[in-house]
Amino acid sequence: MTFPFLNPPFLLISPIITLGFLFILLCRFASSYYACNQIDYDSLLAFSQNISTHPSTPLSWSSPDCCHWEGIACGRNSRVTSLELPLRGLSGSISPSLGNLTYLSRLNLSRNSLSGNLPDALLSHFTRLAILDLSFNKLFNERPLSLPLPFSIRVVDLSSNHFAQMIQTSFLKMASTLMIFNVSNNSFTGQIPSSICTDSPLLMVLDFSFNDFNDQIPQGFGGCSQLEVLRAGFNNLLGLIPSDFYSVTTLREISFPANRLSGPVNASIVQLVNLTILNLASNELIGQLPRDIGMLSNLEQLSLHMNSLTGPLPPSLVNCSKLKILNLRENYLEGDLFALNFSKLELLRILDLGNNFLTGSLPASLYLCNQLQALTSEHHDEQVNQKDLELPLFRKPNNGPNLFSYIRLSGLPPAIYLGNNSLFGGIPATISQLKFVHVLDLSNNNLSGTIPDQISDLTNLETLDLSGNQLSGEIPRSLKNLHFLSSFSVANNDLEGPIPVGGQFDTFPNSAFEGNPGLCGSPLLQRTCPLKTVGKNLKPFKFYKMASNLMIFNVNNNSFTGPIPTSICTISNHTRVLDFSSNDFNDQLPRGFGRCYALEVLRAGFNNLSGLLPYDIYNVTTLREISFPVNRLWGSIGGGVVQLSNLTILNLYGNEMSGLLPRDLGKLSKLEQLLLHSNYLTGSLTPSLMNCRNLITLTLTSEHIALQVNQNYLELPIFVQPTGRTNLAYVRLSHMPPAIYLGNNSLNGDIPTTIGQLKFLHVLDLSNNNFSGIIPYQISYLRNLEKLDLSWNNLSGEIPVSIGSLYFLSSFSVAHNALEGIIPSGTQLQSFPDSSYEGNPGLCGFVLQRNTEELTTFPMSMHSSDTTSDKYRDANLDKFAQLALAVSKHT
Repeated sequence: MTFPFLNPPFLLISPIITLGFLFILLCRFASSYYACNQIDYDSLLAFSQNISTHPSTPLSWSSPDCCHWEGIACGRNSRVTSLELPLRGLSGSISPSLGNLTYLSRLNLSRNSLSGNLPDALLSHFTRLAILDLSFNKLFNERPLSLPLPFSIRVVDLSSNHFAQMIQTSFLKMASTLMIFNVSNNSFTGQIPSSICTDSPLLMVLDFSFNDFNDQIPQGFGGCSQLEVLRAGFNNLLGLIPSDFYSVTTLREISFPANRLSGPVNASIVQLVNLTILNLASNELIGQLPRDIGMLSNLEQLSLHMNSLTGPLPPSLVNCSKLKILNLRENYLEGDLFALNFSKLELLRILDLGNNFLTGSLPASLYLCNQLQALTSEHHDEQVNQKDLELPLFRKPNNGPNLFSYIRLSGLPPAIYLGNNSLFGGIPATISQLKFVHVLDLSNNNLSGTIPDQISDLTNLETLDLSGNQLSGEIPRSLKNLHFLSSFSVANNDLEGPIPVGGQFDTFPNSAFEGNPGLCGSPLLQRTCPLKTVGKNLKPFKFYKMASNLMIFNVNNNSFTGPIPTSICTISNHTRVLDFSSNDFNDQLPRGFGRCYALEVLRAGFNNLSGLLPYDIYNVTTLREISFPVNRLWGSIGGGVVQLSNLTILNLYGNEMSGLLPRDLGKLSKLEQLLLHSNYLTGSLTPSLMNCRNLITLTLTSEHIALQVNQNYLELPIFVQPTGRTNLAYVRLSHMPPAIYLGNNSLNGDIPTTIGQLKFLHVLDLSNNNFSGIIPYQISYLRNLEKLDLSWNNLSGEIPVSIGSLYFLSSFSVAHNALEGIIPSGTQLQSFPDSSYEGNPGLCGFVLQRNTEELTTFPMSMHSSDTTSDKYRDANLDKFAQLALAVSKHT
């Protein structure tokens, strides 16, 4: 643009006028760049009135021009284009007034303490918004996310808030330029949006992890042709991994740990040649590893632990030369470990193959992996932020449960986990080459020989576990020079001689040395070393070592401590009954029971066991009973339980179980006892449960019991709650009525009408859940019912009059619901105390001493919940009950 009045002739003629024009012109340009639009000014002012900061660090929002305020940027038209106040200590709520900032392109309020409801229409008002970051606050939504994001949006980060409910497909319908979508660490439910890649084909990062998404992973991710990072760990996803995943060759990371995914690892995964992270840990995967997995030459982390994978380790695995993390722990992998050439894995930092069926001696090639040191980031693509690719993986915390906690990859020490296999031979002296190793776990194998003195060269060692082997000789004194050693165990070997004194050895507990009768010298062992060294012919007594024909092992009702031994199933293939109940066993419930191929009864109730249910239990199809009540088990029950077609008793009450009931629970056609109360289960009562027809009749006749096992052992005690007591007593199965205990969980939805099929049920306890809807009149079909507890739910409507025909009912409660109307009179329901009905202000009748005239005070249904009451008028109901029914219908 040119201005004629700025030419030299004009300047010479009128310098004063020229200066005046210049002043006006500069003011005009200044106002176009800095003067804040009044609408935006008012919007920001309203926003500021809803928030606060620490008095010592107030916002710099005192200037009359909001374009000069802290965190604010404006465009040439004086409109606010950016509001960025991350890590600013803000508290309060987000005002809907921000929706008036119609030119806003960047909104970043992350890592504050903002709370309250995110206004529904707020995001749809931002027609120019490109970046939205509200992560790490306390925001929530009152309704599902449904109003569409703007067409301009590129980045959405709502992670680490309190958002819940479903993400509707309409929310992303217009987001055609979206590249990063992160909703991790919230409480979203329902299915992952199926059309997300159709609506947003430019996506590069998707993170749904740490929510409550359920159902199967939908097809459609193949439409995200530029996707690099896909995460959905720690949800309730189930089923197979969709096949269209394997067409997205740009993928660098797939992370779905801690779900209920099933099926094999598809061989087509080797097409993802750019993959650096594959994390499918803690699922229900089966089958063998893909034979050509070595084609994933860029793979840096392979985490498939805690599944049910079988077969040998593919020889091509060592072609993944960039591997830094290899974690295949707790599967059913087998084969000779020595056959693998680990020397190709020069970058390997963590090797965890523990809890498998691997055999052979420790491979010498393992000690050539001398690059066990800190991770570097030179392989990370600059197009994606390093923190997106450096996703957390599992690490077993000290003294913690078996499920490894989520921490960042860079925080992991170099480690080797080979425990709980069948490795044999000696520990090579060349192990000293692994100078950067922090963790060495060779426990529970068949290693023999002496402990090499060269282990003392591993000066960074923090954990050394050699327990549960056949090591002999003395503990090398040089090990006390390992100054960082904080966890140590040589328990249950054949060691002898004095325990080293000084250094870290003065801090280890007695349990680190127990099971070695030849050891002496430690004050904790209370054994003084003799003047002459203990002879080598003195060997410790291995309790199970020769019990290859063991069929029944019962140690219940004692005070045994420590972990439950896993070697029983390895030594004997004939074991049918294992009972560890009522002791003080602790630690996680171990894997290994899957090796007891003839096991029929497994009990470990009333201990201090923790962790997840081992999935290998579900491979023992001979099991008739699983009883682990009153422990600290957590995680989901797992869909694999439906494979146990012979199961008659499933007793997991009094734990910390969570997640949904298995959808196909009704496949357990022989189930007689299901006790899951006092847990944290969620979701609705699966309708298939009503197909467990053996809950109708409780029989344990001799033809159902293997002749090799005495009936007394299979007719083992289970739990029932005696009148007036809180602890469940042990009684014999033949004395037990058919019962369902699902109280004290978080189950929701309606009580299925098909529950009327369980005609011989004696006990139905659904108390302390979130059931809603009416009480189905079909409960009156359960003519043998003695106890019915529906208290502390969200049930509404009236108490069906037909329930009064349950003449054996001796315990009944519907307290603390939202029931209304008249309590049926002249029946069993009149014999129950006021506490059976309290917490329902809409209920009235003789029991509550509120007469029917008070009904006008409370809202009432227009119709009775018993919609087919004609069926029951011949069921010996007295005239008074019929009259009450008629009154309730016409009030």
